Amino acid sequence: MPGILRLAPPGLCLLALAVLVGLLHGPVTAGEEEREAGVPDRELQAAIDRAIDSGVEWLQDEQSPNGSFGGLSKTGDLHHDTGVTSLAALALLAGGVARGEPAVDKAYQYLVQKDQLLAGGTRPTYGAGLTLMYATAYWRGEDSEQAGRGRRPKRDAKNPCNMPAEARRWIQDIASYLVRVRKGATSTWGYPAHRDDHSNTQYAFLGLRAARDCGAKVPAQVFVQSAKTLIERQEPEGPKVPRIIVSTDPNQSDYVVGYD
Repeated sequence: MPGILRLAPPGLCLLALAVLVGLLHGPVTAGEEEREAGVPDRELQAAIDRAIDSGVEWLQDEQSPNGSFGGLSKTGDLHHDTGVTSLAALALLAGGVARGEPAVDKAYQYLVQKDQLLAGGTRPTYGAGLTLMYATAYWRGEDSEQAGRGRRPKRDAKNPCNMPAEARRWIQDIASYLVRVRKGATSTWGYPAHRDDHSNTQYAFLGLRAARDCGAKVPAQVFVQSAKTLIERQEPEGPKVPRIIVSTDPNQSDYVVGYD
């Protein structure tokens, strides 16, 4: 099975490719009239598009025949494959691969089948949150791009994301699971058998938000209490971080101009 975790997460891979291609093509400047009008640099945009296309192609090549994108192999068992597959499939959607195309359809079916094995037992927090993010984006279609910009999908009282009943039941089941396994009064999450941490909590939050946007029932108090806990844990003042100016003179050292 391809080991996608040999490299950076898919989103970072796409970003790195975009930066790399931009560098290979050298500095690009737009015409004065384009800058004044706020038109993006066409050559830079073309370079970014080529990088994204390359990332999409690479991800599709890495996908296993069963639809997964690998995971962590530990003592012969596969772990975190639902999270890795969801991340990679989300990158494909962001790269323009639409529902109905083999790569994203196979990933969706793999997640459905794998979750059936996990249901009734222990789902990993990261995997559950990311599965909700991907499954809802899969059904939103064009609306998922708007959601990525902070906008909610168009609302329909009964079925905001136009999902079939089976998908709605599945998404509700995962959302309800995350609500059940949060850590008591703090309303935070961790690896299921361990103490809570803010990274697991973030991904549970993201998954529950996506599920709620698509009509799943998630008590508002879950969000309210979790946010309250995180605010209470925040330090009143963060550590002083030096703001460094890098010297352009090889004979001079870098120097600190202040602290933020």
